[in-house]
Amino acid sequence: MRFLDELPEYFLGCDPDSRTMAYAVVNLEGDVVNAFTVNHKSNPLDQARQHSRCGEEFLGNFASVVEGQKVYKDDKKSNPDSLITLARVSGIACSWLASKGSCKDIIIASPQEWKGSKKKAAHQHHIWTSIGEHPKIHGKGTHAYCCPDEYRGMGPTKLKHLGDAIGLALWLRDQYLWNEKKKRLTK
Repeated sequence: MRFLDELPEYFLGCDPDSRTMAYAVVNLEGDVVNAFTVNHKSNPLDQARQHSRCGEEFLGNFASVVEGQKVYKDDKKSNPDSLITLARVSGIACSWLASKGSCKDIIIASPQEWKGSKKKAAHQHHIWTSIGEHPKIHGKGTHAYCCPDEYRGMGPTKLKHLGDAIGLALWLRDQYLWNEKKKRLTK
């Protein structure tokens, strides 16, 4: 992974989805300073318009990470059409982020890269508790996810995406902080 020469002030995570995209911004201390979702239809122009209407402004420079898609070996359950749709939505997110003058970097990370091999609900539980929230399991079986009942006026259906956006932002922050520590140790 490449890093900026200068440590960004903020880290933005984006969890793309075909209906609801989630964004979260954390500062160097790991505090969530902004979190929002963008709802859109399947029309790419409508998706781009929804992003442009967000009008979210950032106070300082930021690096961003968008979750990318990947087909894993022997994966028989992933739908290629869904992966193509998600790739298109990720591209729209990257374009929107690139239009922000204070965005200094955009990284696309696969789920395995930023989550590792931890089970989805366990990883979501870790993300929410790391920011002081009290999540619980929603849904059943393979559709189960872990999030609080409410956060910043949003309910569980949006929070399942927002939790991943927060996790992505925190992951990127940790990558940058680790890189800064390595630079100091090698001087």
